[in-house]
This record gives sequence, structure tokens and C-alpha cells, in this order.
Amino acid sequence: MNFLFGLLILFYKFYMPEASRATTQEASVMQGIYQYIFLIMIAVAIVNLITLIFNYKDKALLFAYLIAILASSFYFLKTEYICVLFILASVLIVIEVLRENMVYNNNMFYMVIVSIVIVAIGLVGISILTYKDDVKKLIKEESKGYVTYEENFFKNISMLTEDAEFYLNVERNGKWGYINPKGEIKIDFEYDYATPFVQIEKYDKHFDVALVCKDNTAGIILKNRRNVLTYLNQINKDDFEGQIAELQRIYEETFKQEGNVKDKFTKVATNNMNSIRSYDNVSYKYPYNEDYDINITVSQSGGKNRYEFVKNDDNKRRIGINCDFMQFDEHNLYVYSNGYLPYYKPSEGVQGWYNEETKMFELEGDIQILDFFGDQILIKDYYDNTYYFADENGDPISERYKDIFVLEEGYIVKNSNNKYIIINKNFEQICNNIEYDYINPMLLSHGIYICGNLPIKVNFNNYGYPNNIEYDLVDLQGNIITLKNSDGTEIPNPAYNTLYFIDNRKNVSSYDTYLENLTDIEYTFIGEEYYKEYFK
Repeated sequence: MNFLFGLLILFYKFYMPEASRATTQEASVMQGIYQYIFLIMIAVAIVNLITLIFNYKDKALLFAYLIAILASSFYFLKTEYICVLFILASVLIVIEVLRENMVYNNNMFYMVIVSIVIVAIGLVGISILTYKDDVKKLIKEESKGYVTYEENFFKNISMLTEDAEFYLNVERNGKWGYINPKGEIKIDFEYDYATPFVQIEKYDKHFDVALVCKDNTAGIILKNRRNVLTYLNQINKDDFEGQIAELQRIYEETFKQEGNVKDKFTKVATNNMNSIRSYDNVSYKYPYNEDYDINITVSQSGGKNRYEFVKNDDNKRRIGINCDFMQFDEHNLYVYSNGYLPYYKPSEGVQGWYNEETKMFELEGDIQILDFFGDQILIKDYYDNTYYFADENGDPISERYKDIFVLEEGYIVKNSNNKYIIINKNFEQICNNIEYDYINPMLLSHGIYICGNLPIKVNFNNYGYPNNIEYDLVDLQGNIITLKNSDGTEIPNPAYNTLYFIDNRKNVSSYDTYLENLTDIEYTFIGEEYYKEYFK
């Protein structure tokens, strides 16, 4: 009996989901099973106490039954590992009975009680094994009155004209809705949470769908607000990652779509690197111009690689490239956005490039050439970790910046005040001279900058997302996008609490590190990983 009860608790511990991750329905079923286990525990404790009284003279049995009774007292502490004590007690009892060759002459009533407890343990074990079926029944019962998705839902409806327009999900005053890039409200602020729209394909047609939550109901809607399906909401509205995971589940299981929904969300390029593809079936040999290939001999001993220009019609004619490293892999040699070949010699304080005619240029100093933009060179100075633009001689032609993100018509930069601004190709500030702690370019393809200033102290919801940062939406000309009603009237103070799907969850223990990561703009330049390692 003790052995079976110990196994029952062990089974409950490892087969049932963790309470913190259980859905409302799972928690309800788990609570019922837990109460049955508690009642069985009382019965087991009583049987153990009675048996102890009749065997108190046997020290081994006395010790074993005391362990079992002690385990029952630990149950109130919700220590699931008390199963070990019950199993240990049962093993000690069996060993003592076999060692002493003991035969019990128990009365019928005692045997019936023990048998009933063992049957109850078996029934609860079956309940644990089939708990998922009970959860499904509970969900089915609670889901009466909700919209059920039919497989032919999209068969007889036409593609929506609204799907041609980008809808941005934003939260304002605690409610979520959707606006377009002009700030016009397309779907009212009425939801407790709303995901970005993601495209699906059904019956050779494309539709945009989103997951929204309102009160205790979650559902999938189209841009015309028609419900595709609704169901009982089981995920907290502040659990943004959980909501996206739920959208992913429906995307795959209900709509039979492939891929990750996060990959379908709008993204912006975070590098501007070009690459030269190696010759087919030839590793580390790359065509550079009409006359020369680049050949890299990779050191097998961990020493320096050998870099060479090789005449493509005469393998014996080679020109060595004296450098510490280039950035390459087996199939790609990475070059600047204008096609120039970078080479790096930080050990000698030198770096440079080869133009398309293989003419060499060099600059000196603890600097790195990041990229070329017309006749301007973007340089990082590792002495003070700043960025600046220079001419071909390396002479500065701009201010120094603490961070930079490359745009098509300009740059996002962090100035000397640790504030982000947007500048054009002439290094002139746009954005109405407004400075921000935070500028996110993820919606740049839709003509939107996400901008924000941090409060004195960032507060977080229970799932680690900030809930007191206010964001502005700024267009490409630097104007704040005003929020407009359907009749065209403007709404004052168009700041938003949360929007789209910004990955700003606090996943580090240090608050200062979180702020540093939050206000950093990710943009990768060629060779940067080597220089950061060299100058760290």
C-alpha cells in the first residue's frame, strides 16, 4: 500500500504539468485529483498508525511505519518528493517481514480497508493517466456558444481589400486596437490584447488573421473584424510570448500553415554586407574581378591563414595579401556594400581595402572601417568606442556618434547626450529636432519609426515586459504620426503603451544591463566581431 501510494505521488509529480504553466482547465482537473490524493493519504496514514500500534514491539517495523506517518505530515508542506519516504518505508517493511519470516493474521475488516485504499490508489492513477481527456471535456463544456472554425470557412469568401494595407496593433489606455501607418484607427481600441496580423493561404487565396483577447474570450479575426473562431481564453493577456505561441499553434494546427509566425512579422535588415560566393565545388576560392580570384589557405594548426590574389588564367601568378584576417566562410567571402574587399591588421594598427581594380588603400590607427557610402567612409574608433564619417584620407567629416543604424536615406545615431536622433546623408538632423532614448526601426518598410523616452523607473508586468514606456510613431520625414478617428478628427496625446511585437522582455538580472540592451540598436558591420574580440 505504501509502495503504491509513493508511486502514485511520483506519477502525479512528473506526469501532470507544473502548476505555474497549467491552463485554467488543467488547474481545475489537477485540483480535483490532488484532493483525492489527499483523502487517500489520510486513509494511508490511519492504516499505518493502526499497523504501527499492533507492531510497536518490532523496532524495524516501528521505524518503517514512523517514516510513512512522517511522510504523511510532510504532505501538508506540498513536498511531492515524500513519495521517496513512502517507498522507503514499504521497502523496509518488506525486508523485515521476509527477514523474520512473519505471517500476519489480520482480521477481515483490516484487509477490506487496505484493499479499498489500494483500489482507490489505482483509480486515481488512472485519473492522472487520462487527465487530458478530462481537460478536453471541460474545455468542450465551457466552450459552448463560441464560434467553431469550419475547414471550408475560407472557401466561399473573397480576399479582403483591407489585407493590402498594413495594420499596426497598438495599446493605448489599457486597450488594444489597430491603426494604419497614417495613424487612422482601423479597428477600435477594445481588446485586452491583440497580436500582429499574419498571412495565411487557404484555397489559393491569402488572408490576414490575428489573435485577439477580450474579457475571457480569445479568437482569430480578419481585418474586417469577422470572427474566424473564438474560444475560452486560457492565457494571461500580459503574457505576450504565450499569446504569440498560441497564435503559432492555431497557425499550424488549425490553418495547416508551415513556418514560424515570428518570421512573418515585419523585419528590417540589420546589416548591409555583400558577399562573394565561392566557385562551385571549390572551397575558399572566390572570383573578385575579370583578372583575379581570391584564394584563402586555411591554417590547420590554428596559425594565420594565407590570403592571395590569384590570376584566374594562370594559377602560378599570385599576389599575397598581408593581413591578420578577412571575414569568410567555406562558401562566402564578405565585402563592403560597394564591393570593396576589406582586410584587417589590428596587430599593426592598420586596416584597408582593395578596390575593384585590386588597388590597395590603407588607414592607420586603432580604428575599423565599417562600410562605404558613396565617397564617405564609416569608421569606428575603438579608443572611445565612437563612430564617425571620414573622407578617403580618413579625415573626419561628421560628428562622433555613440551608436549608429544605417537607413536608406540617412542614419539613426546616438549623440553625445546619449539620445537617439535621425540624420540625413548630409548629417543634418530631421525628426523636428526631437531626441529619444529609444528608436526602433523594425517598421521602417511601412514608413514608421518607433520612438520613446524612458521613464525614471521602468516598471514590468508579471511576465517581464515594460508597461510604463510611452512610444511615439514618427514618419520618414520626422513628423509624429497623429492618431485619427474614423471621421478624420485628431486625438490628442497619441502616445502608446505597447505596440506590435517588440522584443523588450527583461531577461537579465541586472536592471542597468536591461536598459543598455533596450536602448541599443542592433546593426552588424563586416569584421566587427573580430575587432571587438581584439580590442576588448
